[in-house]
Amino acid sequence: MKVKISMGNTKMGKIPSVSLSPIKSCGNCNLCAKKCYAKKAYLQYPQTKAAYDNNYKLVTKNHYKYFEDIKEYLSKKKPKYFRWHVSGDILNQEYFNDMVQIAEEYPKTKFLCFTKMYDIVSTYNCFAKIPKNLHIFFSLWEDQKYHTQQNISIARSVNKQDLHKYQGFKCQGNCSECGFCFEALPGSSVIFEMH
Repeated sequence: MKVKISMGNTKMGKIPSVSLSPIKSCGNCNLCAKKCYAKKAYLQYPQTKAAYDNNYKLVTKNHYKYFEDIKEYLSKKKPKYFRWHVSGDILNQEYFNDMVQIAEEYPKTKFLCFTKMYDIVSTYNCFAKIPKNLHIFFSLWEDQKYHTQQNISIARSVNKQDLHKYQGFKCQGNCSECGFCFEALPGSSVIFEMH
């Protein structure tokens, strides 16, 4: 078993990413599980489901191999950008620690992660610095409130008719053409239309 790296999708463009099974790998998704966008692709495309399930099984059975496979990919391909979790989320503190270590080992790649695992990131951030090339956005759902530390960015998913209510960069799609989230300064805000 080897980790499956996606080579991109219609929204992200040609940006590699690693994903996990939706919902069961998301420890804090009670607000968004019913409207989960990743669940749609997971259920619609058998190849996507197989890849996400493969990665979830690998990381829960052999955490070390999962991260070694990702490092092997990064060493060979040297991507400018890499996305953590189009589907899924940070599983635990050890998982996040390894994400940080990878960012430190590959300083020429910019990493992006949207997460609802606020406590894991906040705990780490209290004791150590998150590398500048690891861009973390706390994912918020509609009017959800959450006070973040100054250097953590916010990503909010909202209904189309409510886009005007929120301050921040409005995502237009195709990350490989835009790159805002990968290049954003800490403390930035991005708004996504629910789909």
